[in-house]
Amino acid sequence: MQQTGSSITSVQLRRLGFEHHVEESAANPVEKNIFFRVCKLLTYNIRPVFVFDGPNAPPKRGREAGRKKSEKACTLLKEALDGLGVSHIDAPAEAEAECCKLQILNLVDAVWSQDSDCLMFGCTFWIRELRTAREPGNNNRHIGKTKKDDKRVRVVRAANLKVDGVHLKKEGCVLFAMLAGGDYDEVGLRGCGTKNALELVKASLSFSLCSRKSQQECDVWRERVLPKFLAKLSINIAIPKTFPRFEILQMYKNPRTNTDEFLRNASALSSNFNQPPREAELLRTSCIYFNFWSKKYYDHIGPVLLSRFLSERNRSLPRELVHGIELANTRAKKSEEEQELATLEKKLSFSPFGVTILNTPAEFERRYSTRPWKTDTSFDPNQRVTCEIPTFLLQDTLPLNELDRSKSGKKTQPPKRKSAGEAEHDADATPKKKRGRPRKETTTPSSISATSPLTPASHSNAAVDLVDLEEDHVQEAIRRSIQDQTSKRSGPSPSAHTPSKTSSSTSRALAHTLNGRSETSRPSKPTMTSGRSIWETECIDLTED
Repeated sequence: MQQTGSSITSVQLRRLGFEHHVEESAANPVEKNIFFRVCKLLTYNIRPVFVFDGPNAPPKRGREAGRKKSEKACTLLKEALDGLGVSHIDAPAEAEAECCKLQILNLVDAVWSQDSDCLMFGCTFWIRELRTAREPGNNNRHIGKTKKDDKRVRVVRAANLKVDGVHLKKEGCVLFAMLAGGDYDEVGLRGCGTKNALELVKASLSFSLCSRKSQQECDVWRERVLPKFLAKLSINIAIPKTFPRFEILQMYKNPRTNTDEFLRNASALSSNFNQPPREAELLRTSCIYFNFWSKKYYDHIGPVLLSRFLSERNRSLPRELVHGIELANTRAKKSEEEQELATLEKKLSFSPFGVTILNTPAEFERRYSTRPWKTDTSFDPNQRVTCEIPTFLLQDTLPLNELDRSKSGKKTQPPKRKSAGEAEHDADATPKKKRGRPRKETTTPSSISATSPLTPASHSNAAVDLVDLEEDHVQEAIRRSIQDQTSKRSGPSPSAHTPSKTSSSTSRALAHTLNGRSETSRPSKPTMTSGRSIWETECIDLTED
């Protein structure tokens, strides 16, 4: 996902799917993985705002009101977010509704959540994770059969949301949930279903329902408005007197959130949700709870600091390789998708000591008393960090020749030429005998007619014999076989109903032994056609060797 400038994305905490492979047994693994993912977002110049569910969250899909959460985990996460300079807000109820309110007020650019309720809450730019198949060709979208994409996300814009050519607005989403069932009422209008609900949404019935301001007005809508539309669309459904419930309508249409003034003040106090990291606090948290020391700190926090430095650098300054940046040579991407992603970011290495204030061993030694068990406390003054940085952050800083230089992969070494003496020696050398089973003593004639009916045993023996012969003997056998084949061309041809099992098994045996005799030989796979014998096909393969 490409971002320009200091864009802000609202992220709902408990809906994020964080995956990060850790080399060691992690302390606080869930919080640690969230921490790694936030560092990645900050490196991409995305400024997230975390929203925590509140105590007044309404009942949802059979769950009781409120949300169960660990206070210890929340405290640790908030401490880590404060160190990274990431803002967080406690919602009074649903976190999704609070995120959407931030986006409606233009305090953030988008909402990142897995819950489609965001569309009913008024979100106009919705981001959710993109899941791809774990195995190529698998179309099963079950969560166990898919994995989260590390580079791409799914984006839904409300302005482009259409169903069967009809633009689906917020009110249409609310009506659909009320009829077909949703998070706050899983039944909806019993017997309606998604198909009929969609037809009623297309019939412009949504605004009449969302304009109701009391249960009494909802009752009038049930008695006078809804039956007319059902009859017009020939939908025969019994309408219970308890439908629609005004309190359910309010949960969708007007969810409980903090006031506009509160949210605007929160944005202003945090410099529009764009605060720099507090490294002293960050080091303390990462050392105590995440097993960090200097190397891990630089590896994970260094890219965040470099990204922020590049985004805030004065564009009028001359181009230069700041902080010892070295672009990595990458191999050419095969697919168009990989090529497109490669243009959005650059892999590089840099020295982290110019972007951090914690650039001496003494800064880490102060935290030695809180050193986690088995943590490597060594300090490398020459450490370099490798990471991927968005291309747009590098375009105004690095020299143009560095950005435009061609990508080079691993160079292919040309074949080494042999000297005249080596070539002459190889020509005079006696061919080496190939490994195989010992040759059996047999009185079977070495010349076999290509037109005579062959038994499975004779084919198998021929295959074994050929692999054990020396090179000159092989060539002599080929020559004699071709002579026999030519001299007996006028003889009776093999019958078209020759058993395919015998013929195909012989073809596979010969192909295998020929491939084993020479690594450079690639005989074509024998094919069966009526009027042509197996032995004739194998003779052609042998002469190609």
